[in-house]
Amino acid sequence: MIGAVGGLSAAVAGQIAPILFKHAESFRSLRWTPPGAAAFLLIGPPNDVAEYALAFVTLSAYGVALVIATYWIARRTALGMEGKRRQKTAVVAESATGYSGWQLPLVSAELSAVVEKEVRYAMRNAQIRMMSLMPLILIVIRAVNAQRWGAGRTAPAGSFLIYGSGLLATGGVLYVFLILAGLSCNQFAFEEGGMRTLILSPIDRRKILFGKNIAITLLALAFATILLTLNTIVFRDLDASKLLFIGLSFVIFAALSSTIGNWLSIRFPKRMRFGKRLNVSGVGGLMLIPMVIVLAAPPVLATLVGLFTSSLLYEYLALFVFAILAVGFYLLMLNFQGRSLAKREIDILEAVREPSDE
Repeated sequence: MIGAVGGLSAAVAGQIAPILFKHAESFRSLRWTPPGAAAFLLIGPPNDVAEYALAFVTLSAYGVALVIATYWIARRTALGMEGKRRQKTAVVAESATGYSGWQLPLVSAELSAVVEKEVRYAMRNAQIRMMSLMPLILIVIRAVNAQRWGAGRTAPAGSFLIYGSGLLATGGVLYVFLILAGLSCNQFAFEEGGMRTLILSPIDRRKILFGKNIAITLLALAFATILLTLNTIVFRDLDASKLLFIGLSFVIFAALSSTIGNWLSIRFPKRMRFGKRLNVSGVGGLMLIPMVIVLAAPPVLATLVGLFTSSLLYEYLALFVFAILAVGFYLLMLNFQGRSLAKREIDILEAVREPSDE
């Protein structure tokens, strides 16, 4: 949580800094925060001994409190949640009537198992949970610049803003897929020894890829829902037509990003461990800009169709056609990518396994 807040604070500070400088006198209480006390010690009046001593005591108190908190967290992490040394526990065999796994409706047991594994992996990764905060920076930036952008003004008839009114929120959904590119473009990053289980399992390789795609799409859906919900609460500018535009665009993004991600994951796998940054590097990072262009092209082209034909019906019809084509292309490529995974699964195992594995 501290890392996520720290990462977002720089972008937020860049947006609110002009307001703070303009109303500096109204924020004098900030001098008792750690940065404020440190700034007063550095540039405060040298003759005001009482204020200087008070700022020094304030900063020292923060330092002592944070040292104690750090020691407490490190001790709990090393010794256990209760702060006591872990006791050896006996392994109890699970009964035949115990846990049997997920049974998703209209889905085979093999595909349900793959989806369950991927979703549970995502829930265990703290960085993925913190990534849900990253799209919220778009809400902050838009809120700060709403007056500058002229929020609330009605676009003149026949302008691009009428037919492209859903592009702004759609761009936020596209940003969600980009921050998840570290997973979608390297889907075997966390397999390590588990890759052997996938190789030895009798599951169709297409189902393995399909299950991983479903899990990442569910993550994107959750992140996008949070973003759009907060956007609706703050700005109240989403209606049924915009939601339809966003929904069709989401289908396109999911299909195309899954197709591209499957290809990159099979051809250029890279090992990653829990706790490491989910950044896109190597060939995946090089392909990120073309990926953005490919994903953004259908909504923009559909908007241009609506603009040139002066018809919202043709715009949404074009976007619907793009969604059908994207899904069809994904299903067509899934068969080929499944065969490619079967051919390269040993190479993927060598790329993602621990160096000490034999």
